[in-house]
Amino acid sequence: MNIVAQPKHGRLEIVHEPLFPKLDGKVSKCETVKVNGVVGYYTSDPGYTGTDRLVIRSPYEEGKTEEGVLSVKVLR
Repeated sequence: MNIVAQPKHGRLEIVHEPLFPKLDGKVSKCETVKVNGVVGYYTSDPGYTGTDRLVIRSPYEEGKTEEGVLSVKVLR
């Protein structure tokens, strides 16, 4: 996963870490076992409230990528 455009009012950090899989709402025996995954953590600038926007790009099949625009609403 790559960050194409950082948010204007904060920072996005992409971290590889163990996590519990979520399989589109399906219940599975393996959902209690952590697997290697990718997580994004957003941190707003100090004192900022409002909306922010960022763009990420991630692979999803052999040789294919998908770009996504994410909106974040920062509340205090």
